[in-house]
Amino acid sequence: MSASNWSILAPNNPERNRKIFYRLRYPTQCVVRHYEHNMSFFNTVSRNDTKLQRLQSALTHLPDCIPLGNSKYHFEHFVPDPEKVEEYGSAEAAVNNALEVTFAPQGRKDESAPCPFEFQECGPGLITVVDVLAITLQEYPQSALLHKWTDDLLCAAVYHYKSANMTVCTYCIIKIN
Repeated sequence: MSASNWSILAPNNPERNRKIFYRLRYPTQCVVRHYEHNMSFFNTVSRNDTKLQRLQSALTHLPDCIPLGNSKYHFEHFVPDPEKVEEYGSAEAAVNNALEVTFAPQGRKDESAPCPFEFQECGPGLITVVDVLAITLQEYPQSALLHKWTDDLLCAAVYHYKSANMTVCTYCIIKIN
């Protein structure tokens, strides 16, 4: 290590110094690890996008047996409540709370139920929950809570399709006679 590299070391921070020393001594390994970490991140984001596109398609074409409305679900201009963010410690937890209050105020159904909750209405207020999930997943791409909500919302949509004798595909709906 050259004398000029020693000037970036912090006298009272041995952990930072260890990381800097490692990066200076093994630069190729650091680049590979950084690349692998970023590829993992991008793969996660890609999976999130695909799942969210499928959810949006499913919510956009829900069966007619669910009444059209915009009184129960208000996600069109949703922003996490700053007080909830402060109280729970993150936007992820505040969004989770908003989803719980909206979709499962009495709690989710047990595991034996065909879906965790049922939709009370369909329309733009419900469909835009996908935008809320997408924005929050950009900030927390590995969030187990948000992935669970995405899966549960899709499960509820599929339940409604099956109840109406319809099959949901990624981008199309087929009526079963």
